[in-house]
Amino acid sequence: MYLKWGVNAFSGFSSPPDVDVLNALVHVMSRSTVKSQKGFTIIELIVVIVILGVLAATALPKFISLSGTASIAVIDGLRGNVASAMNMAYVKCLTFTSCGIGQPVSITVDGKAHAFYNGYPNAGETVSTGIDAWVNIQGVTAVGVSMYNTRFQVDRAKNPSACYVDYREAVSFGTTPIITTNTTGC
Repeated sequence: MYLKWGVNAFSGFSSPPDVDVLNALVHVMSRSTVKSQKGFTIIELIVVIVILGVLAATALPKFISLSGTASIAVIDGLRGNVASAMNMAYVKCLTFTSCGIGQPVSITVDGKAHAFYNGYPNAGETVSTGIDAWVNIQGVTAVGVSMYNTRFQVDRAKNPSACYVDYREAVSFGTTPIITTNTTGC
């Protein structure tokens, strides 16, 4: 590719440029653009692999602890659900004349018998008619731990027996049930 001097080619110049210099410049430029890189060097590849390794090493612990964090979030939501169910059942119980004051009582709500004690849902030995009848969450199992205590365990936790919400029924009328959580096995 060589330039030829024409009449109108460089009309703005006072004197015509040296054609040999322009031809040499064009020749050098065309040769340098022909030489293009065909791949990556081994150093560039190693640097990329090291960067990806550092990113993976810092991000991996975050992803590993997500399942435990999710179980703890389930426990927090479950605690709120149990407290809400407990309060709704208490209000429903107050609409009846015998509301389990000092003794267990069974009240039919929506065609199903529910056990109450001291105005709140019963716990423990009345699994399926006590507080667990008011709390229905998939992936959570209700277990009667003692005569006065129902435990809601997260099924998919690392250790379900140490990832739970406990509901302990009211000890007397006018007191509220105690709700505690344990997340050590989540």
